[in-house]
Amino acid sequence: MFHAISIRSLLAALLLAASAMAGARETIPLYVGYADPPFGTQRDDSLTIRLAARLSAYSNGRYEFRAMQMPRHRLNLLLAQPGWKGVVAWANPVWYKDESMRRYAWSQPYMRDADLVVSNRSAPMDYNNAASMLGMRVGCIAGHRYVDMDPLFEEGRSIRDDVASELQNLQKLRLGRIDVTLIQASSMAYFREVIPDIDSWLHVARVPRAVYQRYLFTNRDNEEMMGFVNAALRDFEGANQLAYAGH
Repeated sequence: MFHAISIRSLLAALLLAASAMAGARETIPLYVGYADPPFGTQRDDSLTIRLAARLSAYSNGRYEFRAMQMPRHRLNLLLAQPGWKGVVAWANPVWYKDESMRRYAWSQPYMRDADLVVSNRSAPMDYNNAASMLGMRVGCIAGHRYVDMDPLFEEGRSIRDDVASELQNLQKLRLGRIDVTLIQASSMAYFREVIPDIDSWLHVARVPRAVYQRYLFTNRDNEEMMGFVNAALRDFEGANQLAYAGH
């Protein structure tokens, strides 16, 4: 009798364990190096949170993507670690020193955005190229790479003034503590919401610094994950696309 009960108990335990294993989902960090909307994770309408939810749902229980906001300098340290895990969102190969797209496994492009050059209307700046910022104090984001402007900063021909977010740069610009800064076209709706009078004092240069595509990427050793991501993006049919349409 005891033997029969033990066998039944063992079988039940094995069935429960198998069920738990079948239901287990692999947690995948979805990293974002931006603090401001629409990418920062403080708001429920964050594009990163929405993207994590859609990727999780698309995996049919295989993955659970979790949006994780991280300052860019910390993200850079993570990416320097061998075998790092997760997926980085809203990126471009140039910003991560991977112009050839061979250092990391990259997705197809899934969003078009732009860097707008902004100054104060009391001292408006018309932008043509990086040389337009000669002698200026430029509001930048700590840890971000500015390929065209970095030589000016390194040679002392312009001053790089770092903060953690675009919103902080706009606040400094309004107070005259910097001469010019960059904001993402995709962030303008948010800034108009939190700074209602922004259009009364902000000058947006007619020419953007750059128009670019955004991608996701992961470790080069994780091609399987990127295959899944690309399949998901194709099936989303542009639901996560944000086309740059001026400002």
